[in-house]
Amino acid sequence: MAVIDAVRDAGLEGNTMLLAFEWDLLVEARKICPELRTDFLTINPEFMINTYKRLGSIDPNLLYGQYQIEPYGSAPAAIAAAGGDGWGPYIHDVTISDVRHAHNLGLEVNLWGVDSSDEPMDAALVLNADSITLSRPDLLQNKIDLM
Repeated sequence: MAVIDAVRDAGLEGNTMLLAFEWDLLVEARKICPELRTDFLTINPEFMINTYKRLGSIDPNLLYGQYQIEPYGSAPAAIAAAGGDGWGPYIHDVTISDVRHAHNLGLEVNLWGVDSSDEPMDAALVLNADSITLSRPDLLQNKIDLM
């Protein structure tokens, strides 16, 4: 994989987290480079189906490959079984209980889809995630500084 080669060339194996919706890719990346940390992204399947209707029939669960969520009971349990380090749920698809569950399984939680406005940032902070991906981290830092 070219990404892993670039990470290795830079000597950043232990400081890099690879994130993707395609879970089999992340499992394979860990086989190639065990020091690489992996963050397994998820999104509500109904959102995917509605968003991509124009493409015809789509099964978003195929993204999860051999680690389908249903047999494990939850996305975090499937990710833990796959050997992942983190779970990256879409902000509107996760609850505090989900985050606690992931933490109990030893997973970090990285929220994505948090736009840089008050309501989503407040929701993200309440969820007690380990990290938040957003386009304007300075606005979140300002909010934290005022707390």
